[in-house]
Amino acid sequence: MATAAVAMEGGAIVGDTIYNDGGVKFALYLVPWGILNTQAICVVGNGVVVHFPGFFKEIDGLEAQGVLCRGRLFVSDRAHLLFDLHQIVDGLPEAELGGDMIGTTKWGIGPCYASKAICNGLCVGDLRHMDTFRSKLEIFFKDAANQFKDFEYNYSVLDAQVEDYKKFAKRLERTLQTLSSIFLMHTR
Repeated sequence: MATAAVAMEGGAIVGDTIYNDGGVKFALYLVPWGILNTQAICVVGNGVVVHFPGFFKEIDGLEAQGVLCRGRLFVSDRAHLLFDLHQIVDGLPEAELGGDMIGTTKWGIGPCYASKAICNGLCVGDLRHMDTFRSKLEIFFKDAANQFKDFEYNYSVLDAQVEDYKKFAKRLERTLQTLSSIFLMHTR
């Protein structure tokens, strides 16, 4: 039986439906399926893009079904944060293309990977540095406003997103562990 389950890439659209021995259904999107093995640790790795509102909702659902996540679920500090902004801008290129749509899911996964590729995205590790988090996120918002004519933002939207992520950072610190998944894999 596996002792570790690692999600290495993807986002919340990639999902698994698992039934345990008792026939109970579990819908997993970001949490690795190994969470159902009480002996396994689970890692959301470097290549995953994490939308924390959905991630914590998934964890809450698992815990409501009796699945223990605390102490067993780890999130790489290098995993990229998928913001609501990514979901908003996901459909904007299609709107600009008119009839030549590419068929995006509008889950924000593509734009989040684009942010990762051009190095203007934020990582889970950035949540440890809330003193610089807002300024980094503002640069990201301004970049989106420059790139997409139909995207507008104001400081209240930015401030609301920062406040949400302060709460996520506290919850992450309280209930899960962030770490260098590279270190974890080489020391286990």
